[in-house]
Amino acid sequence: MASPDEIRDHLSRLGGNLADNLLSLGIDPVVVSMKHYFVSLREEDFLGMVFLQNDHVRRIVPNGSDRSLSSVVRNAIVALQSSPFLHSNWQLDKIYAETIRTNGQFKPLALRDSKPSSELPFGEFYLQDGCHRALGYAMALNNHTLIYEVKEAYLSTRKILNIGLII
Repeated sequence: MASPDEIRDHLSRLGGNLADNLLSLGIDPVVVSMKHYFVSLREEDFLGMVFLQNDHVRRIVPNGSDRSLSSVVRNAIVALQSSPFLHSNWQLDKIYAETIRTNGQFKPLALRDSKPSSELPFGEFYLQDGCHRALGYAMALNNHTLIYEVKEAYLSTRKILNIGLII
């Protein structure tokens, strides 16, 4: 198990959209039904995370498309080779270069339950924080530049998991 304070401290150190992340993870305000875990992700779980969808990433996550990281990375590789600039905050060449520079090492991601979709079943857990890091790493895996190493994540969920299991 992980404590809400541990997750809050971790996200505070990372910066970014802290208030939205804490709200979405059920930490501020506290959602009593949420359980918080620190988990290790198998490769299939990592690539099965539900990716962000907004106007900035529309080229790699088109409306109504599969939002699993494994699908998004295929679109990102095409964009990386042709036109890597999606938005000032989404420059795929820079995201990829940072992943290579750090040899794919990064701080834990933050995950939450994905919202049910009437259109497509995208996956079980939504990537709340760490989209850039996860996408860069997935691109490096896809290009066979790096080999998967277990990644860690804080998971806020309404589900009860067996503690210590890799999901």
